[in-house]
Amino acid sequence: MSPGCKISGQALANLESESGNKQFVVDVQTSPPSESQVEQILGFLLASEEHVSDASADKDERLFYEFMRKNAPRCKTVQEVKTVLKEDPSLMTRPVIVNWEAKKAVIARPPERALDMITSF
Repeated sequence: MSPGCKISGQALANLESESGNKQFVVDVQTSPPSESQVEQILGFLLASEEHVSDASADKDERLFYEFMRKNAPRCKTVQEVKTVLKEDPSLMTRPVIVNWEAKKAVIARPPERALDMITSF
């Protein structure tokens, strides 16, 4: 979540209004995810039903592109993503909704995708 990001605000409002849960907000600008957390989040995204059902050869690279802001370097591997974000955490796209216990994550663009996570909370 980024307080200045309109889409983050919309996704958070959707999530809070539907679930009533407010305890999982992390401002990635002041507390960016660790390399280990980035790896876990990407693992959750790569394991998602939507991603697994995609038969295209470049599906991982497309996911990495979605996970990063548009001005970030293109990444082809999880390690490249971790390296780029270690140098500049602001290049991670926002919002990303993560349920650590359920091992699920969603990039909430458009913000309505945050609602996909409600059943996980």
